[in-house]
Amino acid sequence: MEDKNERIATLEKEMEEHKAAIEEQKAENMRWDAEYNKKDDQMEMFMNEMRAKLPSEEKVHVLPNNFHLTRPICSFCEKRCTHK
Repeated sequence: MEDKNERIATLEKEMEEHKAAIEEQKAENMRWDAEYNKKDDQMEMFMNEMRAKLPSEEKVHVLPNNFHLTRPICSFCEKRCTHK
């Protein structure tokens, strides 16, 4: 009977530790969410400022990246090699 009570006490303790770990993870997730929301707000503010600086009648041309004329970075020497 004592073994059963000890096992129950152990399981209850493990369950409390698990609940505490879950709460800690939730708090950390909330901190990360707040940080990303702050960065999103900063980016939105920057974009609005840039949009306000552009004359409304002027068109903006977005050029594609010139990816086919550049060489990829080599995984061995971490430089732009002559071979792929």
